[in-house]
Amino acid sequence: AGGSNGVSFDGCTGTVNTAGGTLDSTAGANNAVANLVNASGTNSLNFTYGGSINKTTDGAAINIMGLTGAGAGATFNGVVAGSNASDGVSITNSTRSVTFTTLILGDASNRFATTPVTLAGNTGAVDLGVLSVYTNAATALNINYANASPGQITTDAGSLLNVAGAARALVVSHATS
Repeated sequence: AGGSNGVSFDGCTGTVNTAGGTLDSTAGANNAVANLVNASGTNSLNFTYGGSINKTTDGAAINIMGLTGAGAGATFNGVVAGSNASDGVSITNSTRSVTFTTLILGDASNRFATTPVTLAGNTGAVDLGVLSVYTNAATALNINYANASPGQITTDAGSLLNVAGAARALVVSHATS
């Protein structure tokens, strides 16, 4: 599938379970391949996608904002990849779990000039799976949790934050109360 957004769910309730396939999004600027947002109410969507996701143009491979309400959350069982032309992955203000199996953002020859993974304000667990991130003079993973009870963030064995140039691989900001 292609187009403005590969898939977009806003304020939805229910279950989406897809075992395979390929999602990409190449049209227009600032579009996401998977856009799970809560601009119009509680988003209690249970989203499981077993295929591959590839983002090679401006916009996020995965944009999750305000995934709240009852339910399991979002699971990406296939490879999620974003080139350095994309905006990577953004997960913000979500109370539900988000899980990746494999997340690849950039490569040694095509590094991000901006931070490709942003996590902010989540209280649900985020498992980034086997994470590979390549940047040039930019933070690879930015975690900014102002809330006193943040969700746990994990990666799997074999994960890599590869930063060339003057930048930190990981930045964590967290309120202590």
